[in-house]
Amino acid sequence: MPETRAPGWRFILTLWVLFLSIAGCCWLIWERRVAWHVVETLPGRLQCGEDLHGAVTYAFDPPSGRLTFLDTRESFVIPEQLRSNLELVEVHPSRCGFVFYGGASEKRFWSLRAGREVPLPSGLSDSWKISADGTRLLTMELPEDRRCFRILGLDGAVIRERRLPPEQRPVHHHVYSPDGAFLVLVYADYSPGDRIRIYEMASERAWPFSEHLCDISEDGTVWLRDAAAASDRSPSTSLRAVRLADGAQLWKLSLPDGVSGATCLGRDRLAVDLYGPNTCAIVEARTGRSLVQLEGRQSNGAIRSTSLRLHQAGPRCYVTDSCDAWSAETGQRLSLKGDVPSVEFFDDGRRALIDVKCGWPGRIVDVESGAELFAFREPGAVVGPNVRIVGNRVVASGVDRASGTAAPLQVWERRYPEGWKGHLQRPELFGAIFLGAALLSLWANRPR
Repeated sequence: MPETRAPGWRFILTLWVLFLSIAGCCWLIWERRVAWHVVETLPGRLQCGEDLHGAVTYAFDPPSGRLTFLDTRESFVIPEQLRSNLELVEVHPSRCGFVFYGGASEKRFWSLRAGREVPLPSGLSDSWKISADGTRLLTMELPEDRRCFRILGLDGAVIRERRLPPEQRPVHHHVYSPDGAFLVLVYADYSPGDRIRIYEMASERAWPFSEHLCDISEDGTVWLRDAAAASDRSPSTSLRAVRLADGAQLWKLSLPDGVSGATCLGRDRLAVDLYGPNTCAIVEARTGRSLVQLEGRQSNGAIRSTSLRLHQAGPRCYVTDSCDAWSAETGQRLSLKGDVPSVEFFDDGRRALIDVKCGWPGRIVDVESGAELFAFREPGAVVGPNVRIVGNRVVASGVDRASGTAAPLQVWERRYPEGWKGHLQRPELFGAIFLGAALLSLWANRPR
């Protein structure tokens, strides 16, 4: 019978080293179990209010006056004389500048490209907007002449001016096309005659229509609903598209249940407000071909086309409003718990970032199942945070409860990709496997 020898101190020491190493790897796995972590902090905070969920993600630091686009890290310093009373309203999607209040009741516009305020005609109040491409300022109802409409450059120079003939009928409101190629006069419902009149700003051409305006594009396509009813609130029963250049009718839909409006969402999609059990149809804007029908939850009220937003997320496309989200391909409502006042989609189209009311808590969810993947919660000290997607990262900002001041802007990043591929990239997992195998091998070959 072979002689049994007790293991020496070298073997015991090696065994303990391997055991502690594998314990350390297991601790690392546990400590890094959270999928997202903070990789950077920045001065400033995400803007709250009207522009929190606009097309541009930016941070503003009031003490330094620095405005930073978080995706490109391009920054601009606002002059000191504006900072004390500056109230940012929105940054234009083209990033040409921002709308702000400066201690007065009238909105003003700062051009980031020129580095100065755009001069506006005195007394214009809020009767202006920036064109969709960010190159022009569209004004209406000038104080000195209510019939004069001007398109200004961002230097204040007049690019185009159109003086309309005297009106004997009350005008309800005016509408520009996105970049100001066309101006629409919408008459009061109770006045006889045409419902709208469309003017081309670059010529003397005009088109009267007896129907209600739904929307108008920059290339001169106008969507109209019939005005057989006496009141604008009564349902129309048809919707058509007309090309202004030659007056051709592109398509016409008969909707016996009624249509109350329509809005062009972009990407050749038109959202149509239907009378009925909280439904909205999506059709092709150029052909009128029906694509999908969206159905909302009864508790959330009617779906309004004006509140819908279209999101392209990789190969997938989604439609959202302040309460629900749908697949633009199938019309199926996504299984997202609670209201979704703001939702953004990651580039893979499988995950969404939701910023809940009051900014608490922002969370990442699986689009198909609605399951929560991660929540951006702070341990009691911070109210918020508000969250936005920037590339493959998430930026979050909140307010410190104790001081009431803005907490530092945090940049969050996922440690590893989703699923098993991400786990295979974790070095501590490989270390634990290797050390575990070494421990078993050493124990199996211990002295006997």
